[in-house]
Amino acid sequence: MDTQKILLAAKEARALAEQLILKADTIITEIETAPRQAVVLRDVNVRSGHTTTSPVLRLMKAPQTVTVYEEWKSLNGLETWVRHHATAQEWSAMVYNGTIFMEYL
Repeated sequence: MDTQKILLAAKEARALAEQLILKADTIITEIETAPRQAVVLRDVNVRSGHTTTSPVLRLMKAPQTVTVYEEWKSLNGLETWVRHHATAQEWSAMVYNGTIFMEYL
């Protein structure tokens, strides 16, 4: 195997390991009762997934109210992301790195 192939294989293995670590460090909780309302306190990106590496779909401006259908929390408690579209994968950070972007009403 040449050096380029070894480096590519190592890079792919690292990316897979990072994804597994991320999955192991998360809990996804569907809102079991009726969807909850939250108010946006700061402008926040709407993304296609619950990570900062997910593509940005649009910017959600404060102040406004959104309906939360699903919540994702990191096990370490530093991140909370919410899905605020009934059918689409539209996620925004509720709390990220200690910054509060939304809170429940």
